[in-house]
Amino acid sequence: MRPMSPAALEVARLAICAAWLVAMPLMTRSVVERLRRFTSREVRVRAWTLDMGISWTAALAALACAGSLDVFSARYAAFQGPALGALTWDMLRAGLLAVLVALFALQVVSMVRCAFDATRRARIAAAFQSLRWMLPASGVERRWWLAVSLTAGITEEIVARGCLLADLHGATAASPLLHLPLWGAWMLSSLAFGFAHLYQGLQGIARTTLAGLFLGALAIVSGGLWLPIVVHVLADALTVFMYRPDEDSPDEAARLVEGCAGA
Repeated sequence: MRPMSPAALEVARLAICAAWLVAMPLMTRSVVERLRRFTSREVRVRAWTLDMGISWTAALAALACAGSLDVFSARYAAFQGPALGALTWDMLRAGLLAVLVALFALQVVSMVRCAFDATRRARIAAAFQSLRWMLPASGVERRWWLAVSLTAGITEEIVARGCLLADLHGATAASPLLHLPLWGAWMLSSLAFGFAHLYQGLQGIARTTLAGLFLGALAIVSGGLWLPIVVHVLADALTVFMYRPDEDSPDEAARLVEGCAGA
């Protein structure tokens, strides 16, 4: 059996990306609406389990079609070139990477502080009300949420940055079909990543598109997926410090565990 050509493999990867990031959010809108109408611990755990299964299936399918594309250590042509005055591209990349990591570190500190400050959690509680149908409401669910965060951080980065960003840019022979400028591939892959979070509403799409831009910048300047994966996992997992209804609103948490309207 003849191996698939790089072009055929790229088409397969793009199809997987489109199916998961664009088609799936549209197809599951009715499911999301049902969860908004009624949520409970049982319903949420079932939804998380299904979502993790779909996510790993999509990511593994993309990896199976990777061919010669180095999904975890992509290199980008836009960072190859002469020095800019006294600054080399490596120096610019290192500086930008330091800034991005410092910004995320500040965010981590702010999120962790919420674990010890109920007043801070109360100030941001309103932002979580529209998503309470999908967020963990108890200690048991928070342990599930860590698995959800690990899954999302790994699988979404493989698909959105490891495959889609690299294929849209087409900087190597592994991606021969599309040749968008790096900034265009960065923007388009981030928009697709944002749309994949349609279930969070328009504000959620805007927030996750910005997150996608940040994670895409990390992938570009670090030259691979490992740092974006770590950042993505932490950003999702640390939500458990910011949203703790069982401690801050026990009555509401009890309703969310037993079953109530999600929206």
